[in-house]
Amino acid sequence: MLDHVPRDLAEDGAFTLKTLARQAMAQLELRAPSAISAISSSRTSVGASSGLPDMRLFSRPML
Repeated sequence: MLDHVPRDLAEDGAFTLKTLARQAMAQLELRAPSAISAISSSRTSVGASSGLPDMRLFSRPML
């Protein structure tokens, strides 16, 4: 469904959205070192054909 009318966000909704954004950023920041390490090792490993990272690294479920 698509709503074409602009709406205001209530104060509690804005707080919840900001909290969710902080949690998402924290999860991404926690994953960054391991993803960078995996990308580096996949590029230097013998037989790495494309030099691209294994995208399964980025599809793990968040806890």
